Amino acid sequence: MDRVLEISSVFVDLFNSTAGSANSNLDVNVNKDGSNCTTDDDTVDIPSHLRETTEDYIQKMLTACNASSGAQTSGSQQGMRVNEFKPNLDWFNCKEPLLFHKHLRGKLVLLHFWTYCCVNCQHMIPILEKLEKKFTVEQGLVIISVHSAKFPHELNSVNVQHAVKRYGMTHPIVNDTESTMWNDLACCCWPTCIIVGPLGEPMLVVQGEQFHSKLLQTFISSSLEILKAADLISGHQIEGIEVDTHFMGSGGKNAAVPPNASPLLYPGKVTATVVQKSNKNSDILVAVSDSGHHRIIVCNIRGYVKCVIGGGSDPLKPSSDNHGFKDGGFREALFKNPQGLCFGETHDVLYVADTENHAIRMVDLKLKTVKTVAGNGQMLLPANMDVKNSAASNPNSGLCPFGGAMWTIQRLNTPWDVLYVERLRAVIIAMAGSHQLWALFLDKTTQGTNKSKWCGKGLCVCVAGSGKEENRNNSYNALRASFAQPSGLCLAVTGGYQNYQQDDSQPQYNYHQNLSVFVADAESSTIRRVYLDTGNSNNSSAPASTRCCTRVLNVCGGSPDPTDLFSYGDIDGPAGTNSRLQHPMAVAWNRKRNTLYVADTYNNKVKCVTGIVGGGSVHNANSTDPNLSAKGNVHALPLPVKLNEPNGLYFVENKNGQHQDETNTDNGSLLLIADTNSHTIYAYNFNSYVTKKLKFEFPLIEEPKNVVGNARVRLSNNGSAPAQLMVRGRVSWPSQVTNESDSVEKVSPPLKWTLQMPDNTWESKEIKSPANVGTQSTDFKYLIRMPVNQREGSTEGDAGEYTADDNGEYDCDEEPQIIILRCETSICTTDTDMGPVCLPVQFDFVVEVRFTASKDAPLAADAYFPHTVQVPGVESNSKANAAKTPSSSNNTESGKT
Repeated sequence: MDRVLEISSVFVDLFNSTAGSANSNLDVNVNKDGSNCTTDDDTVDIPSHLRETTEDYIQKMLTACNASSGAQTSGSQQGMRVNEFKPNLDWFNCKEPLLFHKHLRGKLVLLHFWTYCCVNCQHMIPILEKLEKKFTVEQGLVIISVHSAKFPHELNSVNVQHAVKRYGMTHPIVNDTESTMWNDLACCCWPTCIIVGPLGEPMLVVQGEQFHSKLLQTFISSSLEILKAADLISGHQIEGIEVDTHFMGSGGKNAAVPPNASPLLYPGKVTATVVQKSNKNSDILVAVSDSGHHRIIVCNIRGYVKCVIGGGSDPLKPSSDNHGFKDGGFREALFKNPQGLCFGETHDVLYVADTENHAIRMVDLKLKTVKTVAGNGQMLLPANMDVKNSAASNPNSGLCPFGGAMWTIQRLNTPWDVLYVERLRAVIIAMAGSHQLWALFLDKTTQGTNKSKWCGKGLCVCVAGSGKEENRNNSYNALRASFAQPSGLCLAVTGGYQNYQQDDSQPQYNYHQNLSVFVADAESSTIRRVYLDTGNSNNSSAPASTRCCTRVLNVCGGSPDPTDLFSYGDIDGPAGTNSRLQHPMAVAWNRKRNTLYVADTYNNKVKCVTGIVGGGSVHNANSTDPNLSAKGNVHALPLPVKLNEPNGLYFVENKNGQHQDETNTDNGSLLLIADTNSHTIYAYNFNSYVTKKLKFEFPLIEEPKNVVGNARVRLSNNGSAPAQLMVRGRVSWPSQVTNESDSVEKVSPPLKWTLQMPDNTWESKEIKSPANVGTQSTDFKYLIRMPVNQREGSTEGDAGEYTADDNGEYDCDEEPQIIILRCETSICTTDTDMGPVCLPVQFDFVVEVRFTASKDAPLAADAYFPHTVQVPGVESNSKANAAKTPSSSNNTESGKT
C-alpha cells in the first residue's frame, strides 16, 4: 500500500498543478448584483492533456496491482487487494454489509474516509452527491463513506446516524469503530478518498479536499471507459443499497435514531434580543436557525412564531429538500444549512451565516425581505492551499484567501457563526472552513489612533487567523494566531465589576479597553479569547482591518503544543490547558456574573468558566512552562435535562420581566440552548432554576391574502384589566347563488373561520349569533382579550403620537399588532354554459391594533365588517348593498364600545 500512496501522490500533485495552471487563465466575471459568475470546477471542460495523463496513470496502476503478487492460485486473489470490511459493523443507507468479493465485484468503489465533526469532510459531501448522480451504481460506481472517528463521542453509531440524516447523505455509510479499514489502507488524515478497482485493487489515493471535484470526476470517467473496454465492469444492481435503512451489526445494541416529532430539525444556533414594549413591560424575541429545514424561525420567548424565513412556501410543511440560494421575500428566500445568527443595529435586522451557501444574509424583519450582503454561493479556497491562480493575489477579485473585496464579490468558506459588534459597525464571522475570523464592515469606520486608515463600507476581510489549522495563540498580532474550525462567537465587556450592585446599577468600565470576543474553537477543543483593538498598542501604519483584533489567548482546554489537536476529554477544574473539553461549538457571556458558558458539545454538557476576568496578569498563551497557570475555573452547569450535542447558546437578561414576575420562567436571566440532536430549544432560568422546553406555536395564517375588510383600533396600554376587542360583521351572498330546490334555511353556505392573533397569550371566544332565517347572510362575532403584560405601546402618551390624515386614519411609529380573521367557504351557482358550478371562496378581515398611553385611549374597541361575497360571472345587488355600507366600516379608527 505504501507504493500505491507514493505513486498516487505524484499523480495528484501533477494533476493539481496542471489543473491550477489551466484555471489561471479563467477570467473572474462579476454579475450586476456584484456576485462572481466563475464556473464551478466540476463544470469546467477537462483539458485533453489531463485526460491523457489520467489514462496513462490508470493503465500503469492496473498493471502494477495485478502483477505485484505473481500468478493466480486456487482460492486466492491475484495482485494486491483490499481487505473486506470487518464483520458486525453498523451500516446506514444499506440493508446489509457490502462485500468486495460479492456485492462490489465488477464495480469501481470510492471509499471516502471521514469523521462527521470535520468541516473538510463536510466539504466533500456535495462533491460526492454530484458524483453519485453522474455515475450510478448500474454504470459501475459505488460510493461508500467509511466513518473513522476522531472523538470518542463519534464512535456511537446513533450519533453517526444523526450526522448522516443531518447532512442528507444518501450513499452507503459504514461506522468502522475500530478504524480497521483506515489502518489497513494507511490513512493518515481526514478526508481521504481511495478508489478501488473492480477486482478489489487500490488504484488512487487522494488526501484533503483540493481540486477533488475535477480530479475525481476525470479519474472515474476515464477508469470506467478503460475498465468497460476490458469487460471488467458489471452493470448489476445492489439491492441492499436503500436510503433511510440501516443494518446494526452489533446485534441491536445501538438503537436507531427515533422518529422526530418536533417542528425543528437539527437546530444549529439560537439568539435573542429584549424588545421594550412600554415603561413597565418588555419581551424577548428569539431567532432559531432550523438548520435541517433550511429556514429561520423568529418567535417570542413563549414560542409563538412571529415569522418563518425560508424553507419553502408553506411554513407548516417544512422539508429538508427545500434549500437553495435565493434572495427575496420570506417565502421566496432560500437557505442551505443556516447556522449562526445575530441581531444587528436594531431589533428589525438579523444577520445569518448561510453555511453551505458560503454567504452572509441580512434579514429585514420589518420589510420581510432577505438580502445577501457577503459571499456569492461559491467556496473560497483556504489560505493554506497552493492556489495557482493569478486572481487569488488580488483582493478585489474576491478570491484572495485573506479577503479584501467588497460585499458579495468576496467569496467565503463555510461561515458558521456571526456576531454584531456595535463599536466596529461590523459583523464578525467565524469562518470554520478556512479556520479564521473575518469581519464585514457595515459602515466606513476607523480603528486605532491613526484616523487616516479607514475600513470602507462593505469591506469583507480576515481579522484573525493565519489559515493554518492549529491551536496557536499570539500576544501581539491576531493574524499570526491560528484556529481549528472556529464555530461559536460571543461578545464580552469585561472588567470593573467588583462593585456590581444587585439593584442593576451600571458598573464603571472602559468600554474600549474591555471589549473581547470569545471563540469556541471546535477541532482544537479549546475556548479562545480575541481582544479587540484598543487603539493604544497597535501599529498605526497598518490598515485598520488588520488592527481590528490585537491578540488571541487561551481560556480553557487544548494543549500547550499549538500543533496538537487531539487534547480533548471531560476534565473540570482550573482553566487553561489543565481542563479538557470535547469539540465545543458555542459560547455565551453572562456580564452580570462574569461567567462564560460553553456548549461542550461532544460531552453533552454546558460548562461554566468563572474567574477569567479581573486584576492580575493573564498567562493563557501557548507555553510549556508549568508555572504559568491560566486564570479561572471550569465546572459543569447542573441541568435537569439530558442534552444531545448542544450546538447553540445565548444568554439574555430581561430585567423588566424579572422584576415583574420572579417565578415566571419566561423572564429574568435565561440561557437559551439549541440541543441539536434532540431537535429542541431549552431555556434555563437562573432565577428559578427551571429548564423549560420551548414549544413552538405556528400561526394558522401567516399573512393575509384576499383582504376584504381592514380596521385600525387604538387601545390603552394602561390599567390592570385586560383590553378587549370585538370583531364582528355579516357575510352576505347574491340571490343568484341559490338553487331553486334550496329551502330558505339552506341559502347560507357553511363557513369555516380561522383566527390568527399576535400572541398565544391573547384569548378569543366565538359568540354564536342567532340564524338569520329568511335572509341570505350570516353574522359572526369574536371577543378577543389582550393580557396586560403583552400590550405594546409607547411610554409617553399624548395625542401627538398619532397623526390623523384626511380620511381620519392614524399613523404611529409603533408597530401594530395584527389580527387576521379568515373565512373559507364554497359557493355554488349556475353557469349558463356549464350548469351547476361550485367555487371555493376565501377572504380575510384584518384588524391593526396599536397601544398607547394617551389618556383618551379606551380599553375596549369594536370592529365591524359587512361583506358581500362576489361570485365570478354572477351579477348581484352587491354594488347597491356596498353603497349603503358606511365608508368607515372597512377602514376605520375604532374607539370605545
